[in-house]
Amino acid sequence: MRACVSLLLTLGMLVLSGSVAHAQEELKGSVTKVEEIRANQLEVTLIGQPVAKKEEAARKINELKIFNNRLYIGYGCWTRNTGPTEIIYYDLTAKEFRTEGLVDEEAIVKYRVLNDRLVIPGIDATEYWNAGNCYVRDGGGWQKHRSLLEAAHVYDIVSFENRWYAGTHSIFGFPSGGMSGTPGVGMIVSSANQGVSWELEYAAPVDVNTDSFIRSIIEYKGKLYAFTTFQTGPNTTSYIKKYGKSRGPVYDALGSLDTIVYEDGLWNYRNLIQDPNVFEIVPFVVGDSLCLSVVCGEGDPADWGLISPVFYEFDGESTQKLAFHCSSLVDVVTRPDVTFLLIRLDKKSYVAETQDLHQWTYYSLPVGQKDWLSLECEGQSFYLGTSEGSVYRAERQSSGAE
Repeated sequence: MRACVSLLLTLGMLVLSGSVAHAQEELKGSVTKVEEIRANQLEVTLIGQPVAKKEEAARKINELKIFNNRLYIGYGCWTRNTGPTEIIYYDLTAKEFRTEGLVDEEAIVKYRVLNDRLVIPGIDATEYWNAGNCYVRDGGGWQKHRSLLEAAHVYDIVSFENRWYAGTHSIFGFPSGGMSGTPGVGMIVSSANQGVSWELEYAAPVDVNTDSFIRSIIEYKGKLYAFTTFQTGPNTTSYIKKYGKSRGPVYDALGSLDTIVYEDGLWNYRNLIQDPNVFEIVPFVVGDSLCLSVVCGEGDPADWGLISPVFYEFDGESTQKLAFHCSSLVDVVTRPDVTFLLIRLDKKSYVAETQDLHQWTYYSLPVGQKDWLSLECEGQSFYLGTSEGSVYRAERQSSGAE
């Protein structure tokens, strides 16, 4: 599973092609400086630029996902409204890019593989926000389900115990004191028919000045874990008097209860992270542990991309802070026996490989002019996407982590 990562977190990258040099050095403990990683560069070979003719804001390669011998490309910018968005893939056998459809979304930021189907959560519909979308590819091709009622943004979809669960930001038309704008509610909905229809499971607390979000949801040890964010917004005169017209800070609306856990038919809050003002939690499973990449911040959301994440290891009972460090986490690829992180450390970019969150192998990416945004892995091959629309491949040497 690939964890969802904020679009604000990006890396400095280079655009080079050629043969392969491998950066492998297994390190224990905390790595906090580039000087501590003595590594050769991993050179990359250009596959193509499938969205080069799109408007500049739409060229970001947000996501790469291999499915049925195809490398699917997620691109676009949903904050700049660059949709509708084409479904593009690279045929790994024919070695060419092809298009197989169009989605009514401002961007594609995530693909999920659920029950042998490829699924696109509808991050921001080009249609009216009275419903959100999901798109499902089965044996008959792509099917659009405009069935997530009131969902302005569908952030994540997972499969659990024969149902699909989605995390959303949903907007309801309740009056808001005569001021413009209506708070959005973080919601979890579920589907028993693979996205055709959805039912309410959970809604976060809401008030007239508060927006909430369910940005990520994951299965771990027979339970579902969902992660919330609360942010204030200017919907009343008293709020505007205090904060002005701009959006206010992220805050701990429920006393730092940052995680919702689903077990035995009940949803309950847990406080897995003690740090205040949790903005975003990116969860991913490594071996027998749930790793949590946590960004905490307050104030201007534009500054959150400048805040380094802190990593925690959760074993189902308690949470421990990890020694692993990076300036920003950009993408995650998990496999049953190994996990790869696309990270930035200072001004350099790496793929970090681990089996246990304590021993790491680093593959160094060359330094250049653009940003690495996405990562996928199959066998010994890395695939990487950039902010200006390029897709690269690099071969890696087998290591002790696999």
